[in-house]
Amino acid sequence: MKKIHALYMLLALLLVTFPFSNSSAGKSSPQVLLSSKQPATFITIDPKEAKKILDSRSDVLLVDVRNPQELTQGGRIEGAQLVPFPYILRGKHNLPRDKAIMLICAVGGRSFVAGKFLKRDGYKESFNVGGGISAWKKAGLPVSY
Repeated sequence: MKKIHALYMLLALLLVTFPFSNSSAGKSSPQVLLSSKQPATFITIDPKEAKKILDSRSDVLLVDVRNPQELTQGGRIEGAQLVPFPYILRGKHNLPRDKAIMLICAVGGRSFVAGKFLKRDGYKESFNVGGGISAWKKAGLPVSY
C-alpha cells in the first residue's frame, strides 16, 4: 500500500511539474510522420480523434498504462497492449521506437505523464487520449470486458 501511495505522490508531483499546455497543439497534425529530423511530438487528443488514427494508421501502438485490475473493472480497448504506468516510469518496457505510441489510462493523467517520459526518452511520436477510458466510453467507442 505504501508503494502505491508513493507512486501516486510521484504522479502528483510530475503533474504539477510538467506544463499542461501543449506547445505543439495547433502547429502539428496528429498525422506526423516518424523521422529522425523532426523533433519529438507529444499531443493530447480526444477519443474520437484517437479512434480515427487507430483505424487509419498501422504504425500506431495503443498502450494502456492502467494496472490489470483496472482492465477488469473498466474494460479495455481491443488490441491495446498493457504496460502499467510504473513500468514506463522505470523504463522497464519494450515499446518499439519505430511506431507511434498512443497512451490511455483511466482519466488521462497517468497516460499524460507516461507520454512525457516517452518524449524525454526519445520516442518520436506519442499521443495521450484525453479523458482516458472514461472519455472513450462516454464517446460511445467500443470496449471489451
